[in-house]
Amino acid sequence: MILIELTMINIQERNNIILKMYNNGDTFEIIGKTFNISRSRAQQILIKQEEQKILKEYNFDIALMSKEEKKLLQLAASEEIRETYLKRNKEKHEKEKDALLKKIDELPDYSNFISTGKYAKALGTSSSKFKALLPELYKKVLNKTKRKWSWHYDKCRSCGTTAIKHRSSGLCEKCYTKSDDFKNIAESSRLRNKHKWKKREDEYRKEYYQRDEVKEKFKRMHDLRNFDGNREKALVRDAYKCVKCGITQKGSYKKYKRDLYVVHIAGNDNRLNNLVSLCRGCHVRKILKEK
Repeated sequence: MILIELTMINIQERNNIILKMYNNGDTFEIIGKTFNISRSRAQQILIKQEEQKILKEYNFDIALMSKEEKKLLQLAASEEIRETYLKRNKEKHEKEKDALLKKIDELPDYSNFISTGKYAKALGTSSSKFKALLPELYKKVLNKTKRKWSWHYDKCRSCGTTAIKHRSSGLCEKCYTKSDDFKNIAESSRLRNKHKWKKREDEYRKEYYQRDEVKEKFKRMHDLRNFDGNREKALVRDAYKCVKCGITQKGSYKKYKRDLYVVHIAGNDNRLNNLVSLCRGCHVRKILKEK
């Protein structure tokens, strides 16, 4: 009982810390790594904590609330978390924008730069962030630095397009993957990393065949292919016991390290009355007797 109470206290303390971390600017990913939980789980905990705050603030009793009222409570908690996220991001973006504007004053005019990427690099940021924070200036730099389709090619030397982005050696992104250059690079990479891929495939295959759902799938396939789906029915009918010696399925695993056999009494007729459950020992004796 003491252990249970301590555990509950520790969980409550953890949940309070998670709420504080989120309010202080930590993301779901950071919270998840800190407490070894998923981002979704961190979000669920935050919603629960916000629900508790709302209940305490308005002096509500959750036990007296209907299903619809509980849904509204959850929605209100989710909205509170979303508002916190938007407010935090807005403040963060404003700070980043101010920092960029200060750096812009220190740089030469944007007309001296050959691309938006070079200008963003000089600002100490990425093109995507530059575009998001200062979209108007980004458009000005982009229009000023517009150049030909490629430095060395006016159009794709395979299909002649200029609408698709240049990739390499005068080829657009669409034609490059069909070129001999790309195929040679891909083949070289495949041969160079062949042993690594094989090792990964072997590890995955080994793990895959150990999964319970995969074992169950192959078991069903074997049943349908060899017994028309009547193997499990035969085991149920025989109460998961060998009809000869009476050993159970669990006993068969313990003694022979395998499941009970379901075998045909005569011929290959898959009807239920022609199937019987046997352990490994009785099955072997049956085979020897038939020989």
